[in-house]
Amino acid sequence: MTADIDLILDFEPENLRRAVGALGSLGYRPRAPVAFEDFIDSDKRSAWTREKGLTVFSLYSPDHAATEIDLFVEAPREPLASHRRKFEVRKSKAHK
Repeated sequence: MTADIDLILDFEPENLRRAVGALGSLGYRPRAPVAFEDFIDSDKRSAWTREKGLTVFSLYSPDHAATEIDLFVEAPREPLASHRRKFEVRKSKAHK
């Protein structure tokens, strides 16, 4: 069995840097042959959408093989289900 987590992140560059850092520290990396940091660049995300029809940026981790993560490359236009949850990535005191 595999689990898939779909995430919509706040697209502010600093938030994306924190998310990429946090997910990278857990061993996650892109399925596509691109640098994980490319996800932070709004021009690259727009190009992926326009040129490749990409809607999600898929991540995997050998350390968490049963759980893949899909990051939306842009905010969905359709309203989301009412059971969604909002999480924040925060720096721990140990990482300051």
